[in-house]
Amino acid sequence: MAAHESYYRGGDYYRFNGDDVTLILQENYDCIGDCLEEPDFPRFNVLMYLEGKRFPELERLVAERVSEAVLLRRASG
Repeated sequence: MAAHESYYRGGDYYRFNGDDVTLILQENYDCIGDCLEEPDFPRFNVLMYLEGKRFPELERLVAERVSEAVLLRRASG
């Protein structure tokens, strides 16, 4: 997982690009608008985005190993 910086992602964030998955960790903060990136979820300071073919497997692993993790949204596409 590599560190990056982007105003779009609220400043510093971390990204992993694999063959069949992309994982992004970022703060729940939009530095351009000085507001929450996900305003419907204000109690969550860190957001994790998962995309790719392995999403179901990774969703299950996160749920099993990170007791504080909460699935906020699932998008199809």
